[in-house]
Amino acid sequence: MGPKSTPPYCLDGISRLHTEAGDVVEIREKNKGDNHYKLVLETTAGRLVPAWLESDHENLKGEIKTLPTREEIDVPVNEMLIVELYSK
Repeated sequence: MGPKSTPPYCLDGISRLHTEAGDVVEIREKNKGDNHYKLVLETTAGRLVPAWLESDHENLKGEIKTLPTREEIDVPVNEMLIVELYSK
């Protein structure tokens, strides 16, 4: 059995996607009718979008207005675990 297929932004099965301020991230047109994305929108309805992001729910896309500072990231992040993972 050959190596598994991975998207172009994956190496060794770990997703890596470099984004910058001004980038637009969007669901592909052919996938926009997928019920999965409708369910995600319903589940996350009413959640606040961070100030550094702009969200367009109707068109299933968003823009990175600025890169967040550490203080603007509102999920628990252990930076040392990230460093340890990427140093392997």
